[in-house]
Amino acid sequence: HQEKIEKLENFINNAREKQLIVGSPIYMAPELLKGSPINRKTDLYSLGVMAFEMLFGVCPYEETNVESLIAKIERGQLIMPLDKNKISSKTTQLIRDMLISDPVLRIEWEDFFAFFDSVSMLNDNNDKKGLKVDTDIKRDYLYNIEGDLMVNSAKINREQNYSEYE
Repeated sequence: HQEKIEKLENFINNAREKQLIVGSPIYMAPELLKGSPINRKTDLYSLGVMAFEMLFGVCPYEETNVESLIAKIERGQLIMPLDKNKISSKTTQLIRDMLISDPVLRIEWEDFFAFFDSVSMLNDNNDKKGLKVDTDIKRDYLYNIEGDLMVNSAKINREQNYSEYE
């Protein structure tokens, strides 16, 4: 796996040097926007932007030009519009960890997947044993990003579709 990741990183960095990479800057990690080499955490940032948009209907940082966008991201003043959609504290922290501008401090892939594994293990183990988990604990673990994304993105889509007809 490591060899394939390194080949992909080299390919993308070479393409970046030749200015062959295109895409919407609003979804790009700040290191990519600044022309720095990408790393294995670059996609975690982009995934965090998409998750944020699915949850709240807007991107976390929006600006009219790349320089202003980079400056806004680096200030790190992420505002979670929790009044729009209530999400769990665990999901909130996961999104924050994915949107850290410094890739060295950004969440690792292993920790990202561990977030979902802990939820799956709780469900699987307790379902197999027939155990009932305390409602508050279960809600805290089960009301995770998977549920948040499904419920809230559907709500946002409905609101956007209805507003088209008003």
